[in-house]
Amino acid sequence: IYTRVAKAAGASGLVQVEVLIDVDGSVLAARARTGNKALWPEAERAALASRFNRPTVYGQPARAKGFLVYRFG
Repeated sequence: IYTRVAKAAGASGLVQVEVLIDVDGSVLAARARTGNKALWPEAERAALASRFNRPTVYGQPARAKGFLVYRFG
């Protein structure tokens, strides 16, 4: 979902978002890193709504950090 500012500007392209994933697979934090800044709020909102498989390290639950890339067009 585009914000009014992004839609009015005709913003498009790739946005990279850094995510922190909790032990249950939910996203605890999302922060856009690259791309058109008008699209950052939408990309962060999409990342926060994402769910992942439960991360583990040596069979034990663990938090994980990673990146997602969203394409707006």
